[in-house]
Amino acid sequence: MPSRFDFIVLAYNRATLPPFTGELVRGWFLSTIHKHDIDLFNLLHSDSGPRPYAIRILRPIGKRMKVSKNRWIVNEGDRLTFSVSILKDEIETPIFEILVSIEKIRFGTLICYLDHIEVSKLSFSDNPEEISSRIGLVFRTPTFFNIKGRSFPYLFPDPIRIFSNLSTLWNAFAPETERIATESLLDWVSRNIMIKSYKLITREARIEKTKLTGFKGRAELIFLNDEKTKTAIKLLRFAEFSNVGEKRTYGFGVVNFIPLERK
Repeated sequence: MPSRFDFIVLAYNRATLPPFTGELVRGWFLSTIHKHDIDLFNLLHSDSGPRPYAIRILRPIGKRMKVSKNRWIVNEGDRLTFSVSILKDEIETPIFEILVSIEKIRFGTLICYLDHIEVSKLSFSDNPEEISSRIGLVFRTPTFFNIKGRSFPYLFPDPIRIFSNLSTLWNAFAPETERIATESLLDWVSRNIMIKSYKLITREARIEKTKLTGFKGRAELIFLNDEKTKTAIKLLRFAEFSNVGEKRTYGFGVVNFIPLERK
């Protein structure tokens, strides 16, 4: 059962950070697990397939991020949030027990104190009770897809790319009885999901001294046939835990799914 832990923290001191904090949040998460349980840390990187976690970057609550000279200015007392998602059942409980024991969190020169953690869960076996033929997707952090044999990223929310990526992630962690037939799903997607509108921008983010480019913004999808709509919606709900695209564990590909009414 995928779980997302949304941390609400308070800044103890004034500090400046890079606007994209994916590397800092990922580094804190991995170093925390490593410090408390080396075997659990090794499990996070033991498989050759997709990593069983994703993160959402640090951001302010209730106000805009103040950036000056490409540095985010965090003031003492600011309320902030970030998230860690765990996609694999076997490691969810021990990781949660470690995370809830933490009181002080450091990101670079910023020290934060934990206020509380909000937990969200998603069952692989749940089916959507209501479906909509119009779906809104909000890409909140830079998102991109890699194409084999191509040296530059694919920078558009193409439904085939989205659902191919999500079905691969889903099948890596779902029980065998809940796995999705990817080939037939993508055949249906290619014929029955269209992009009605979009408003996108590209943004660069730096991780490990490398600049990566992704798209952010909104897209509206139209489902022309209901045959596999429930499966598609299950995957889009899953995306709110897994992120979508490349570098998910650094906070790229954070997406929100919004059912829309018919016009």
